[in-house]
Amino acid sequence: MNRSMRMACLSLVFVALALPEAMADQNSGIGNPEAWAPYAPGTILAFGEPRVASRDSCECLDLVLVIDDTGSMGGAISNVQAGLLDILDLATSTCGDVRAGLVTFKDDVEVDVPLTANLNLVINAVNALYADGGANEPEASDEALREVFTSTVCPLTGDFDPSAWRDGCCKVTILVTDANPGGCDDMFIQGIDDVNAHNRALDAAAMGIQIGAVFVPTWGDPYNTITPIMLDYAATTNGVFGQTAWDGSGTADAIEQVILNCIGASATELCCLPDGQCVRLLEGDCERLSGTVVDDCDECLATPADVETWGQIKARFRDAR
Repeated sequence: MNRSMRMACLSLVFVALALPEAMADQNSGIGNPEAWAPYAPGTILAFGEPRVASRDSCECLDLVLVIDDTGSMGGAISNVQAGLLDILDLATSTCGDVRAGLVTFKDDVEVDVPLTANLNLVINAVNALYADGGANEPEASDEALREVFTSTVCPLTGDFDPSAWRDGCCKVTILVTDANPGGCDDMFIQGIDDVNAHNRALDAAAMGIQIGAVFVPTWGDPYNTITPIMLDYAATTNGVFGQTAWDGSGTADAIEQVILNCIGASATELCCLPDGQCVRLLEGDCERLSGTVVDDCDECLATPADVETWGQIKARFRDAR
């Protein structure tokens, strides 16, 4: 992707319009790419229940960062670098036995650091990241996840051993990207690459790994393809979906919320939004968005159309299997 370059919730709407010319100037923010993404900066949606009852019962954590390091991701990478020590401090203070790893991707996949208890290796590797390259827009995010869960079939630098994930631990993979998944061929084809992405979510779910899918809307999501895939990663694995600002600010905060959700330290609530959608938000956000806190989503899905719309978000790729 050779391009220059905490949260409210809006209903998901596909808008079939031409991209405004102003979106070409992303460095200035002209054109507001966030307007082309379904959610607002800082949105956190948590699915399912925590892997452990509370932070007091978290004995160990395996955490793998899977980061898009193409040219448009400079802001997000800088934000992660600035917040990395806080992220790891949070992890070690709540789950003392922590291992971490780093995998990056463009059109291929690189295992920078396999799962290790030597967190300095991860710190050094993350701090050495810089945004560069990428060619076409889709990137090999799905294959980077495959390498972490089962082993990729794409060109690979380094090696990640999926058997290294520990049973009984809170297991989290955090994907940070602004692009569609492109497999090994640098192309995104609906019905192929979205299904491959969903299959990677199924791999994670079978291993008890939560995916924290952090979407950086550098260019927004005008064709509504990236966001449903990222939502599906989170929904399928009982993980978390987060959206940052277009410039990547808020990425480190989103990563912290993913960790807090896994260890049961992040208070959330089911919310019926004014448009009838049922979403899980951080405690207090529902009232701020003029919603109603509910015990069950059946209390707020007002019409068959609403049910279908929200169901499509979470089941789109399950139906495609």
